[in-house]
Amino acid sequence: MNSWRDLLVLGCSAALLGGCATAPVGSQGERVPPAATLGREVELFAQHPLEMSVAVGRSGVAHVAAITASGALLHLVVDQDGRVDRNVLGEVNRDDVLDLVVGPDGTVHLLVGTRYLRFSSAGRNDTDAGGCERITVTPAQALCSIAVDAAGVPIRLSGGRFDGPGTTRIPRAMKFVISRFEGPALSTVARLEPDSDWDILTANIVAARDGVVHVLYLVDGPVSAPPRRRIVRLARFRVPPSNARPAEVRGGLDVWELVPGTEPLVAAEPLAAAARSGVPTFWRRYGLPEPAADATVIALARPAGRAYTMLRAPQSSSAFLADASDLLLVRDGQLLRELPVRSEDASWTSFVLSTLVAAAGAGRFHVVSVSKDDLLGFVTTARYLQIIEEGWSTPLDLGRVSDRVDLAKLGAGEDGHAFVVLPAIDGRVVGRWITPRQ
Repeated sequence: MNSWRDLLVLGCSAALLGGCATAPVGSQGERVPPAATLGREVELFAQHPLEMSVAVGRSGVAHVAAITASGALLHLVVDQDGRVDRNVLGEVNRDDVLDLVVGPDGTVHLLVGTRYLRFSSAGRNDTDAGGCERITVTPAQALCSIAVDAAGVPIRLSGGRFDGPGTTRIPRAMKFVISRFEGPALSTVARLEPDSDWDILTANIVAARDGVVHVLYLVDGPVSAPPRRRIVRLARFRVPPSNARPAEVRGGLDVWELVPGTEPLVAAEPLAAAARSGVPTFWRRYGLPEPAADATVIALARPAGRAYTMLRAPQSSSAFLADASDLLLVRDGQLLRELPVRSEDASWTSFVLSTLVAAAGAGRFHVVSVSKDDLLGFVTTARYLQIIEEGWSTPLDLGRVSDRVDLAKLGAGEDGHAFVVLPAIDGRVVGRWITPRQ
C-alpha cells in the first residue's frame, strides 16, 4: 500500500485537476443515465489467484484463465445465468510465468519461461516462445512483443513475472519487435523505431482489429543528448500477409511523458511479498491497463502514476504537471477527448489506481475504474461507467475491492455484453455480467 505521503501527493494532484475548474476537462454537462444493468455476483475463486485473464466469446459466455497460488492452470466458463464450468489444464511453474491470455474462443495462451503453450479444444501445443515477453490474441492470430538488443538479437528473460519486490524483468531493452506465431515458428511483422536514438524499455500491444495493431511503448532518450526524457508513445500498423515484408510502423505519437522520478512502466509491478506467505502482491500502479478500440477510435487508459499528457484537444488548456486525464479518445493519431474517470463529486483524497476499457459497440466503451477513496488508503472502490458519444454515463457502484488491483479484469463481447472480475475484500474473486439496456 502507498504511504500516506504518497496518498497526499497523488490526492492533491487529482484535486488540482478536478477542483480548480467548474467542471472536469472533457465534461459533457449532465451525465446520461446508466446504459447497462449489473448481473448478480458470482464467486469464481475462494482465494486470490496469482494471475488471471478474461474474455467474452461470441456465444455469450465469459472465459476466465487463471494460475492459482499452487501453480494450477484453470479455465472457467461462465454463462449469463451465473453457472460456472471449471477445467484444470495442468500445472505450471509460477516463477517462470511471463504472460497469460485467454481468447474469445476459450483458447488459453501461456508464456512460461522460454515456451509458448496453447490450450484449445484440439489439445495442447508447446513451442519455442522465441523471447516473447507479452502476448495479445485476436480472433485470427497471436502476436507478441520481443525485446531485442542493438543488433536485433532477442534478449532472453532469466525469470518470470514473480522475480520479487523491486525488480524489473528487462533492465534495458534497446528495441522491440512485434512477432506473430505461425505454427511452430515466429515471424517478425513490425519493428519499433529501429533507427532511432531512443531506448525502448517495454512494449504492450493494446488493441488489434481487422489486421490493424496499436502498440503502446515506453521510450527513454535520446541516448546521445542528455538529459533523457521518458515518454509513452502510440504506434499503429497493419499486419502484413504471411511471407511478406515487415509492416511499416506509423505513429510514434507521444501520448504521456512521465514526471522525473516516476518509476518505469512495467506490466505488473511487485510491491511486497509479505501479504501472504510466499505469494508476491502485484499492483498495476504504473502499468498499462487494457484499452480497447473500434474501427476508428481507440480509448487509452493512462498510467496510474504521475505523467504529463502530451496529446491535447484544441479546447483543452489544462497544463498541470501532475496526474493527467484518465482516458484519452484518439482517432488516427488525433485526440478527440480527455475524459477524467474521477466523479465530479469525488473528494480530493480520491484518485484512480487502475482503469480497464473494453469496446461496447460503435462510439461506445465499457470502463471500470478502481480508486482509493480516503486519505489513508483503507477504502478501495470499483465503479462502472460507459463512454457514449465521447461523454459519460452515470457511474454504477461495484462495491469495495481489495488492494490486488492487478486482478481487476474486464472482457466484452461483440453484442455489447461485458464481464467484470474483481478481487473482493474477503479474499475471494467474483465476477458480474454487465448487460446493455435495450
